[in-house]
Amino acid sequence: MSKWKKIQNPEIFQGNKQKKSYFEGWYFKNIDHKRKHIYAIIPGIALDKINNTSHSFIQFFDGKKGEYHYFKYEVDEFHASENKFEVCIGDNYFSSKYIHIDINQAGKRIKGDLKFKNLTHWKRRLLSPGIMGLLSYLPMETKHGIISMNHDIEGCVSINNEETRFLEGSKGYIEKDWGSSFPSSWIWMQSNHFSEPHLSCVFSVAKIPFLGLKFIGFFFVIWFRGKFYIFASYTQAKLRKLKIDGNRVFIKGENKDFSFIIKAVQGKATDMKAPSLGNMRGHCFESMKSKIELRLVDKKHQNVVFEDVGKYAGLEIMDNNELEK
Repeated sequence: MSKWKKIQNPEIFQGNKQKKSYFEGWYFKNIDHKRKHIYAIIPGIALDKINNTSHSFIQFFDGKKGEYHYFKYEVDEFHASENKFEVCIGDNYFSSKYIHIDINQAGKRIKGDLKFKNLTHWKRRLLSPGIMGLLSYLPMETKHGIISMNHDIEGCVSINNEETRFLEGSKGYIEKDWGSSFPSSWIWMQSNHFSEPHLSCVFSVAKIPFLGLKFIGFFFVIWFRGKFYIFASYTQAKLRKLKIDGNRVFIKGENKDFSFIIKAVQGKATDMKAPSLGNMRGHCFESMKSKIELRLVDKKHQNVVFEDVGKYAGLEIMDNNELEK
């Protein structure tokens, strides 16, 4: 598939194994129907040919227990389709419709099959093939893609013979990142567990290097009752206030039609690996026991579109005093 076609389909593997400093990873968040188990499963590849640390990997994060495992594989054990989102790492398989897990490393035996149904896909356009908008076509340190804002899950996962079933009411979310390094500072949060079942959101803000300069860029996507509300730097939406107080984040922003307020509280965070020039030596502190209070207002009619609280939220706060405003 041509580079142009790949950009138009950001869920597909965007890289190649010949790159010197490169990473690419897909983030599957899975919550069972009883809300007792939250598993983030992150397959990916990290290429660092300068320091000879290249490998593929699967990260497994038990969000309820705060337990994190990093399973390494050889680069040659990573295989990705050129034409669609299909990735294999060892005996493991990942796609937007189905994943198969078969891990036996470091005293952990993890097996499972999960099917995804009723995916909420990003609405693609020629000038905005993904959440990066026109930036999708430009070289960036990190790029981001949203594969499904919300979907149903069926299946089971067994960890050392302890089985978790995902029955009716289980919900998931899928996104991805690729590039050379994570930013120096960022905040990321996501939840699709609100009192309103057809509500999901994801927010990210980061200090972004570009053409020798650095700027603060953000996006905020809300899926509410079948409609997408999109706020992003490239759409000329504005962040009016961003305040970080320990594990608490307050954000206020708007575009010409709507304004929003986010109040987020991070639960106990777990130290996970993150890429730096293709080497998984960086850190990412994530909690999936966080809370997001969200309010969206229609500016023209001065009415509240919705006000709700998202639970079991993923939240990362990685700030070097670069983001507050």
